[in-house]
Amino acid sequence: MIVTFLAFVLPLALLFFADVEMYLAANMYLYGLVLCYRYANRQWAVMDAGFFLLFSFVLLLQSVLGIQKLIPFTGSLIYGFLSVLFFLGSWGMPVLPGRNQCWEPEKKASRKIGSAFLCLSNITALIFSVVLFPSVLYIVLPLAISLSGVALSFFLPTLLMDLGARVRSRFFMNDDERKTVASIFGNVRGLIWISESLYAKEAVSDREREKFFEVIEKGYYAIYQKSQKSDKGKYRDFMGRVKDEFKQYADRSTPIVVYDGRLQSYVGSIRIVTGGSGRRGRLPLETSLPVSLLKAAKTTGPMAEAGRLVILSNGAMRARVLESLIALMVVKSLLAGIRMIFTDAMEASVPLYEKMGMQRIAGPFVDDEFSQKSHLCAMDIARTVGDDSQGIWKKMKSSPRAEATIRKYLRKIEGRNTLRRRLGKPVFPIGDRIERIMEGSEARP
Repeated sequence: MIVTFLAFVLPLALLFFADVEMYLAANMYLYGLVLCYRYANRQWAVMDAGFFLLFSFVLLLQSVLGIQKLIPFTGSLIYGFLSVLFFLGSWGMPVLPGRNQCWEPEKKASRKIGSAFLCLSNITALIFSVVLFPSVLYIVLPLAISLSGVALSFFLPTLLMDLGARVRSRFFMNDDERKTVASIFGNVRGLIWISESLYAKEAVSDREREKFFEVIEKGYYAIYQKSQKSDKGKYRDFMGRVKDEFKQYADRSTPIVVYDGRLQSYVGSIRIVTGGSGRRGRLPLETSLPVSLLKAAKTTGPMAEAGRLVILSNGAMRARVLESLIALMVVKSLLAGIRMIFTDAMEASVPLYEKMGMQRIAGPFVDDEFSQKSHLCAMDIARTVGDDSQGIWKKMKSSPRAEATIRKYLRKIEGRNTLRRRLGKPVFPIGDRIERIMEGSEARP
């Protein structure tokens, strides 16, 4: 990023004592060097290549073909190019080096917002560069707008995301709850569920993810020690593999942590990975278990996998932590339109998942991480929110907004089933047996 920025800014000094041709040649030369530097380091940046081609094209028109009319509008061409480039960046295209290596969802979102802001600032600069011509302001003002947009894009996205989160949080938290959540987690972004002294929250920052992994590390240690895997190695290496696997699915993941205000410590975790057939991507368990969820995905649409379930609390508090985790898991499903949640549960954890409302539908298998028996479990979210036999939604349903969300979700499910019936495709009615949408060879007898 710094190399790209310097290659653009440094030649601007030539405009004060040299002609435009010298400026164009200097830019082409510098961006040529930048491309060689990127190639040597096995990097690639669309912006660097675009600038090199742009300056080469304008210089070719001026020097070789003798077309002089475009020279005064070199700045306009640059602003137009940047507008298109950052528009693509706002849709997720990695325009700068290293951006395709970023895996943190909140950083990707921040960069998309920053790219959208830079697109708007360069469109504004483009307009002024045309309207103000031939005044000297047609150079100075657009340049000032474009450069100031670069400076603002570094911190404005974070401010906007925090502002949006604070506004959204006013609909379901009071002032004291917002202050408490902000003091515990550092922000009020993402999904949040408060139950007396327990605060469950989606991990949307590096600090929160560290706490998420700390809970997993504590909860997995005893299980890892009992593992009979011959090549299990050191526990530190195992946790490194867990973190690498997390990065692989980070774009589709919702990690959740629970903080106990009385103990002032983190006591629970769970991760939800969305997926399904086609472009939605496979779920992690599909790579480790001999199962195919293709039929279920085609019948029900978007699916999710619950995993990394850890509860460090004991006694009655254990059940309350579980309830908080279930609550946010189902809230995520409602908002994302997810019908089915699956999990690869180790045999010792199956009772815990069954308390969440899941049921065993296949297995036993051998878990890859711990070499222990595991079972494929599943939950029908539409049945869970419609039945509410566990009373999890008693608090939530007291909110008219929440009731509307659940009604909208159930209407969407019914609408999908109605459409599939008309098309002659198999449907999965709410309350039906989950085994019906599984391949016959996979389901438990």
